[in-house]
Amino acid sequence: MPPASHRFYLAQGSYFACRVGEGKSRQATDIPQIALHHIETPSPNTEYGIKGVGEGGAIPPPAAIFNALNDALQGLGVELNETPLTPAKILSALAEAAPSRRLT
Repeated sequence: MPPASHRFYLAQGSYFACRVGEGKSRQATDIPQIALHHIETPSPNTEYGIKGVGEGGAIPPPAAIFNALNDALQGLGVELNETPLTPAKILSALAEAAPSRRLT
């Protein structure tokens, strides 16, 4: 690739090369050094200033469990959509299912 002073760019920002060899793609070695800085801001709301990283991992499992259970009970006309999901709620929903759809 020609030196930066000899590169030409079109109006829309794409690189213009006269020859195929001049138009090769940028590589990782073309990226300038990046300075990385860490900034710590302790939480005033906890004893040691620690913060949580979020509860992203706690949100999907209940939805997956509900979907699996509803798929399994679909033929019975049962749909559960309230938390907490307890055995009592499942049994109650099964008892209220249409008599023609109940398990025997």
